[in-house]
Amino acid sequence: MNIYVFGSSKLPCAIGVFALVAVFTLALLLLNSHHIGIVPPHEIKGVYADALNSTLGFHKVYATYNSTDALSQDNLKAIADLLNIQVKHIPKSTLEEADKQRNKHGYLASVTDVAEFLTHMSIYRDMAESNIQTALILDSSIDVELDLKMRLASALGNGIARSYDILFVGRQFSEQSEPKADDVSMILTQTKSTRSSSERCSRHWTKANFLSRQPSAFRTTYPHGTYAYAVNNRLARRLLRRLPSRMAKEEHDLDYVLADTAMVGLSIAYSVAPPPITKVVGDQNSRRIMQQYLARSTLHAISLRDDNPNEYPPYLDWLDIWSDE
Repeated sequence: MNIYVFGSSKLPCAIGVFALVAVFTLALLLLNSHHIGIVPPHEIKGVYADALNSTLGFHKVYATYNSTDALSQDNLKAIADLLNIQVKHIPKSTLEEADKQRNKHGYLASVTDVAEFLTHMSIYRDMAESNIQTALILDSSIDVELDLKMRLASALGNGIARSYDILFVGRQFSEQSEPKADDVSMILTQTKSTRSSSERCSRHWTKANFLSRQPSAFRTTYPHGTYAYAVNNRLARRLLRRLPSRMAKEEHDLDYVLADTAMVGLSIAYSVAPPPITKVVGDQNSRRIMQQYLARSTLHAISLRDDNPNEYPPYLDWLDIWSDE
């Protein structure tokens, strides 16, 4: 009798109660996972989630454009629409306005450089007045990797995302402090005779290595390239105070001034390697000289660029490495 009751009624009831308690316990664990250190496997944490949003992990994305270059502006809008990037377009300062300010304040920088200073200072001013903590500043004449968001998420996932003053997302030169650059030093130490014979093999190996590299960010020694860089609010306010006096005392461009702040310790600068953003040069005669390498060009993928950027060297200064002279 006892065996019959236990087997027919008590056992199913016990199993049901156990299952209910297990489900309830699992629900509590999931709800309190942040407090006890358990993270569901599908959840994207920290900077990865930030870099995948519509502003690439920055508080704002600015894009400067020349009113006479409608093509570049349209191309950048196409990139932003395809990759779901929210961009605020900023008109560049005209040469007439730059010349006027140059004469008024006695700036030593050229009219072209003064125009660039004024354009970027307007962005720094907006950052200061609107309390924007981080901003990515782009030139409209750029091309980007199709997987730009994932590359930035990977590069900024090593802990530097909260520590930089200036971050170069695109740049024109390779650097000695850049990781995995042993292939450059190897080629540079070759004699003229051996370099010519191994040029084809070395170029292929370098590009293969470039393509397979895991995106990362490294502390830069001398950055160069203002067509894709980010600044934080602290540096933006400092530049607003210092740039007018720098223009009045020295004949330098914005590239030099930003690099100088990093070299003298006024800013903490990082660069993304490999750079996922490059500048597109419209001059057909200098196309083969000025273009840079992209693994998967966004403009080329949507048929807004005839030339394929993956045919070009990774960096401009690497052209000297391939020269036989």
